[in-house]
Amino acid sequence: MPDRTTIRADDTDLSFVTIEIRDEQGILATTENRPVTVTVEGPGVLQGFGSARPDNPERYDTDTHHTFDGRILAVVRPTGAGPITVTATSAGLAPVTVTVTSQECP
Repeated sequence: MPDRTTIRADDTDLSFVTIEIRDEQGILATTENRPVTVTVEGPGVLQGFGSARPDNPERYDTDTHHTFDGRILAVVRPTGAGPITVTATSAGLAPVTVTVTSQECP
């Protein structure tokens, strides 16, 4: 879920997309620490991707990262105006897609 659905179409704004692993009842699966891959399509790039794991050996500039306590955060930076599609995938789970719109400021 993105923190905002609309951001400014310049490289000083960011969208923070929280990704959570939930069970069939919608309860956060805090025991799930699994790899998640994020793709970004449209006028934006994946600026950073990671979890709050305190002893994390993974890099934050890759498109695949392990969740920590069922959560992970993707940071998206716009490169122009238009819809930015962010898709999260993980083996055995249905892909989840959200859209953030970057708009030119007057």
